[in-house]
Parts: sequence; structure tokens; C-alpha cells
Amino acid sequence: MPKLLIVEDSKVMASLLRSRIRTTLGYELEVAANFAELTERLRQPEYDFMAALLDLGLPDAAPEQIIDLVIKKRIPAIVFSAEFDPRIQDMAWSKHVVDYVTKEGPQSIEYLLDLLKRIEKNKDLGVLIVDDSVTMRRMMGNLLRVHRYQVFEASQGAEALDILENRPEIVLVITDFNMPVMDGFELTKAIRGLHGKRDVSIIGMSSQQDKKLSTRFIKNGADDFLITPFSIDEFYCRVRHNVEMIEHVRELREASFLDFLTGLRNRRYLFEAGRGMLATAHRDHSEVALAMIDVDFFKKVNDQYGHEAGDLVLQHIGRMLKKRFRQSGIAARLGGEEFCVLAIGMDSQKAYAVFDAFRAQIAASPIQWEDATIAVSVSIGITTQMEDTLDEMLSEADTRLYEAKRGGRNRVVG
Repeated sequence: MPKLLIVEDSKVMASLLRSRIRTTLGYELEVAANFAELTERLRQPEYDFMAALLDLGLPDAAPEQIIDLVIKKRIPAIVFSAEFDPRIQDMAWSKHVVDYVTKEGPQSIEYLLDLLKRIEKNKDLGVLIVDDSVTMRRMMGNLLRVHRYQVFEASQGAEALDILENRPEIVLVITDFNMPVMDGFELTKAIRGLHGKRDVSIIGMSSQQDKKLSTRFIKNGADDFLITPFSIDEFYCRVRHNVEMIEHVRELREASFLDFLTGLRNRRYLFEAGRGMLATAHRDHSEVALAMIDVDFFKKVNDQYGHEAGDLVLQHIGRMLKKRFRQSGIAARLGGEEFCVLAIGMDSQKAYAVFDAFRAQIAASPIQWEDATIAVSVSIGITTQMEDTLDEMLSEADTRLYEAKRGGRNRVVG
């Protein structure tokens, strides 16, 4: 669980922050009401704070002392000040704080909560800086590391493309325009030839004051443009906006692949990802098992207990499928009471044993619905015959599922 340090001399504000952060984020919290308490907190060898919220108006220390102590301990520092002071803000930015936020009401606390969530997420995200200037790469890299991004650097286009190819965690590329061999436009076009806007965002950058540059970058596939020199605040806003756009697109795409009722993958995902899995298995000569699973007498459950009970049965089976097959393949709901599992690395003997054990587990776990106990069983058809297409394997498994149904249900045919 992430741990957050709050440096705040107002008991009311400290209590409010503690309540909102615990309720919303669930973080562990420690509070220091003055510089002496802050110093003591940071003497503890196990302090390990993911970030610190700093009120700079402590009675026993100057603002610079407070920031310096926290930054020295390599803790991301967020200034949360009662008033806006341009001189203190400039000093704070020069120390490489995460942000400078003023206490302007409930919206300021909401902004803080979003910022903390952003910092926690950033450790899994990569940003690639492409610039032939070592100074610019170092400057931007230092700013990004304050926000806990993974930072990658390239001095020219070919190197950038190679890094991008081997680092799937990269979600943002920041590229200068003026570079040798391949300029920023050419690099942007090359990236877009390999990665769409839902995968990687691109910010073009130049010191030239030509307004046509931004238009050319956007037309070549960039998502944003920065003129250097830029303010630190602007840099962070642009980076955050572009990263969050990528996340939003990915979340929408992920939602389109999920079955709302069970939380399993849906039919669309099975066909899109399954075809790729099958092609890889063909190439690597891997064994593949595909199982069709159908709930026995499901219509009787709906008729006798109602559709809510039927939904509960499907959710129960979905949870068990997710738990059992999450690591070994794709578990999907095809529709109605029908499910499918595509697993790599299973021969016919292993597949039969695994799915028969799953069938027995379902039969041994009835569903409690109000005052009733609903007995549930499934029939399963399996094929381990490597076919040319996913559709052919589905058809073969479906034939065997029909045999399981015709043979008395609650059984596996493989």
C-alpha cells in the first residue's frame, strides 16, 4: 500500500486531507505539523513515502528548507500552499517539485487526488525523448523522472525507432524538429507507420517561432506541439494530457473487449486475439486446446428462479473460469450461457483432465439464491486438433459439445 507524507500545520486541513485521501485512495498516511516533526519522520529508515504534500507556511522553517529536506530524500514533493507567490513558485520549480498547487477550495483537493493517482500510475509508463541536444534530453528527462515516468533517450530517429520497437511500456514520444539524418517530421511519419494514436502519443517540439511547424507536425501524425523554451508547468500539463488521452483510448478499447455481466473477455476479443494466438502456435508448433462450455438446463434456472438468479449463475461460472484460466489462455463468454476457453500448451490428455476437473468443480459448488440452492452443471466439448483457422476449431469443439449434451450432460467430450 503506498504511503504518503502530509506536512501541514493546520489541524483542520490535515484532518480533511487525511480523510479524503484515505477514503478515495486508501493510502497509508503520516502527518508532520512542523519542521521538527518532518525531520523526525524522515530519520526513520522505513519512511519509503511515494510522495509528500508540503505546506510551506510552517512556523519553524523557511519554504526552501522544507522542500530541500524532502527532495534530498528523493521523495516526489507536491507544494500545497495557502497562497500563490510567484517568487516561491519559481524557487519550487527550480528544486524540481512535482507541482505547485494553491488551496482554493474543494477543487484543489480533487486536483491533488488526481495528481497522486497519476504519480502512482506513471512508474509503469515510458516516455521517449528524441533530441540531438544532450542538454535538452537531460533537462526533460529530469523533469519526467520527478513524476516517476520511465525515461528513454535517443539522439536521432533511427535510434528512437529501435527503442520504441523494444519498449512496449512507452506511451509518449517527445521529438525535436531539427535533428540530423531524420528530422522530427520524418520520425513522426515513421512512428505512425508502426503505431497508431491509440498506442503512442507524439509531441513535436522546436525553438523556431514558425506557426506552420505545429500544423505540419499535427498533419504528419503528432498529437501536440511545444515551442521551446517552455515553462515547467506547461511541460507537465502537455505531458499529462497526452498520457491520459492514451489511457482513455486504451480503457475504451479494453471495455469493448469485456463482457459486462461476467467480467470475462467477449466474443469480439476471442476472435481478434484468438486468431493471433493460433497463428503464433502454428509458427512455434505449440499445442492448442479449445473448449466450448455450456450451462446445462439454463432455461430452467431462468424459468424457475428468474433472470437475476440466472445472471448470478453466469457470474459464478465467469469467476471460476477467470480464476482457473487467467494465466493459460483466453476465457470468454460467447453469449447467453455459452463460454469458450482457448489455451496454449495443452495436449489432449492434459486438456481432458483440466476441463473435467473444472466440470467437477462447477458441479460441486451450487449457487445460493434467496432461500433456494441452485445445482449447476456444465457440458464441455474440447478439440486439440490444430486447424488452419479459429472458426474450424470452434466448429469442431461445438460438435463435441453437442455430443456431451446428447450423452447426458455434465460431462466432457474430447
